[in-house]
Amino acid sequence: MKEVWKDFIDEYIGGRLAEYGENTWVKLTEDQEIDNIISYIEDKINISAAEGLRAPNKKECLQVLSELERTQRLHQEITLSKGNHNKAKVSRSRYSSWKLYERMVLKQKGWSSNSIRELRLSAESVLKELSLNMKETGGPKKGLVVGEIQSGKTAHMAGLMSMAADNGFNVFIVLSGMIDKLRQQTEQRLQNDLVRQQVGGDITWNLLGYSDIDRRVSSASLELGKRSHKCYLVVGLKNKARLQELKEWLDYDPNKKRMMKVLIIDDEADQASINTRDVDKKERTTINRLITDIVNDGKFGAMNYVAYTATPFANVLNEVGVMSV
Repeated sequence: MKEVWKDFIDEYIGGRLAEYGENTWVKLTEDQEIDNIISYIEDKINISAAEGLRAPNKKECLQVLSELERTQRLHQEITLSKGNHNKAKVSRSRYSSWKLYERMVLKQKGWSSNSIRELRLSAESVLKELSLNMKETGGPKKGLVVGEIQSGKTAHMAGLMSMAADNGFNVFIVLSGMIDKLRQQTEQRLQNDLVRQQVGGDITWNLLGYSDIDRRVSSASLELGKRSHKCYLVVGLKNKARLQELKEWLDYDPNKKRMMKVLIIDDEADQASINTRDVDKKERTTINRLITDIVNDGKFGAMNYVAYTATPFANVLNEVGVMSV
C-alpha cells in the first residue's frame, strides 16, 4: 500500500520541488497541502478502481512524505562539491528525452517506480553539478560516479544524458573501455535506449560512427544552434588513435566548437584514463594526456567530464588523474 502512495505522492509533488525551492518539504507538511495530497490520491484510486486500495490518513501521509524527503536528501548529499548547483531541471514534458527514456525503456524493462525514482534523483544530483556555460563556471566541471558492479551504471549514464539533452547539451561522448566488442555492446545499448526509442520526441538523437569522425564531415555540418533540438552521440575507445581522431574532429570547426555543450562520460574510468607516470617529472600517459587536453580546452561552450567506476580507489588516490587537473 505504501509503495502505491509513494508513487501518487511523487506525481503530486511534481513541479512543486521547483515552485517551493528549499521550502518544498516544509510546505508539503502544512495542513492544507496534506488535505490536497489525500484528495489527489483518492481521485487517483477512484480513476484506477483498484480493489483494496485506500487513501492514507494524515499520519500515514506524513510518514510517506518523510521517507521521500530522506531519499531525496540522501541523493543530494552524495556529492563531492557544494554550492555549485546550476539551473538545470528534469523535464516533465511527455516527449522530453528523459520522459521517453523513463516510459519507453525503464518501465518497459520492468523497473519499479521506486527504482526509477531513485535513478532520477541520483542522475539529477549529477546533472545539477554540470557546467551549462564555461564562461559562468570558469572552466570545465569534472566528477566521479561510483556504483557497484551490475548496479545499473549504464542506465544511470543514459538517464543523465537524457536529462542533459533536455537542458541544451548537444554533444555526448562515451569513452567505453579498451575492447571494441564491449564498446559495441555499449553503443548498441545506447542506440536502442536513446536513438531508436526516442524517434518523434522533443530531442533528435544522432549516433556518429568513427567513419564520420575520420572524414570530419559531421563536425562541420552539426546543427547546434539554440533552435536546434539535435544531439550527437559518439561511443569511442580509449586508445591513442581513436582519441586523437576525436580531438581533431572536435577542433575541426572553431565556430561549431564554441556552440558545443559537451558531456564526456568515462565508463570504467579506472582503466587507461589514470596517469601512471612520474608526477614529479610532470609526465603523462598518452591516454590521460589526450583526455585531459580535450577536457581542459576552454574553447567549448560547455565541457563536462563524468567518470563512472565500480572500483574508485585508483581514481580517488591517484595524484594526477583526469579529475585533478
